[in-house]
Amino acid sequence: MDVRELRKKHNLTQAQLAVICGVTLRTVQNWEKGRVIPASMLKLLENIDERIGLYVHDTSTAAEGAAVLPDTVRFFRTIEKQQEIITSALEIIANQTQKKDEQIDRLIEIIGQEKGHD
Repeated sequence: MDVRELRKKHNLTQAQLAVICGVTLRTVQNWEKGRVIPASMLKLLENIDERIGLYVHDTSTAAEGAAVLPDTVRFFRTIEKQQEIITSALEIIANQTQKKDEQIDRLIEIIGQEKGHD
């Protein structure tokens, strides 16, 4: 079975096909490279037309005209939200580190001034 041809026939990305099959993106990539596909997955791939009915159209997360599963949409939105949270957390850590560095510099300055007065 030509997985790439099947995927393109249905206008799916590798990630979308992975979601449909319940496998990782890497697995789909391996299938497209000709690696062995388990019999259970072959059966699923042969019946992919039935599963396409589960799709919804959402251009906010897919290329124009591509279909995606609702779970895929939620997944990518979750990833985007997690990236926002991580970015915010890194900014907070950077600010705290800068403030601590400034406090340490100030303490060193004060200690140096105190030694000068001794």
